[in-house]
Amino acid sequence: MRLRSFGRFALIGALAAASIDSAGAQGGNGSEPDAFSFAVMGSATEQADREARATLKAMPTNALRFIVHFDLSIPSPRSCGDDGLDARKRLLDASVVPIVPVVAASEWAVCGANDATDAPDRLARLGDALFGGEESAGQARLRLARQSALPRFGRYRENVRWQTGRVLFVTFNLPDNNNNVRRGAGRNGEFEDRSLANHGWLERAFRFATERRLAGIVLFVDASPRFEWPLRPPDLTSRDRDGYYEWKNALRTLVIAFKGRVLLVQGHVPPSATMPLDEHPLRDSAGRPLANFTRVALAPPSGSDRWMRVDVDPASARVFTIARERVFDDPTGELYGTGRAK
Repeated sequence: MRLRSFGRFALIGALAAASIDSAGAQGGNGSEPDAFSFAVMGSATEQADREARATLKAMPTNALRFIVHFDLSIPSPRSCGDDGLDARKRLLDASVVPIVPVVAASEWAVCGANDATDAPDRLARLGDALFGGEESAGQARLRLARQSALPRFGRYRENVRWQTGRVLFVTFNLPDNNNNVRRGAGRNGEFEDRSLANHGWLERAFRFATERRLAGIVLFVDASPRFEWPLRPPDLTSRDRDGYYEWKNALRTLVIAFKGRVLLVQGHVPPSATMPLDEHPLRDSAGRPLANFTRVALAPPSGSDRWMRVDVDPASARVFTIARERVFDDPTGELYGTGRAK
């Protein structure tokens, strides 16, 4: 009986894996132009109803295949509450092109101190509000593959994947609070379970891209994963445990083996960083930069710098070209509500 049960579970897992891989291939059927562009933008909860909506309005959406949105909020009762979820959902729904949110630490991992909500419970609420179904947000939709389609990882709805042309796009729940590592024995069950999920999702993405001989992979994470730290196993007796070590170590191995280009887009920058960040921070065991890996960060919007455009050309050597875009001044205040009356 136990063998039969195991066989049924394995069959269910295999069918789910086949289904998720099929969903991840949507948009990559060869009918699309090889070159295309997408946008990356960020906003805080307090900006979602004003600056971020204005940025969406000003974008050349007819030239963009999709948008990826980061929440750059500073943790607060509003960002951790239902008001914050509602504000972000309204913003996503306002996009005329498909838009994919990346889960942020400010929305769940640090919310216990603000509203006494346990982080996993808060993450479940986020899943209900922002990460349901098999499609992106926005008035037009992308078909997505969610890691939650795999029975073992059913809680991780926020980890998604899609293919456009010859490039694979993948989001991860990698929060910008040292990956939610907690000090003290017995407190890291959430971190350990999610690390296992992220590791599996990373390996599956590279396997998918390798089997299909894709030209590139784009990874989206909330955190700045401490590339400046030495990549060595963490000392469990140290107070400075690198919560991103396991993910970075797996990433290095996979990038070295991958024949295409890999772009990491992170929502946050280290407090001491100067822009632009080091383009090739991932190194091999001899300390040499991995030339096929590039990292860019979406700095918080300031002045007229509002979003980032990524041009994708699989036929080029670089594959990805990044430009930081500006929304022009708005002297009347029509878009941003900040202009002065004449």
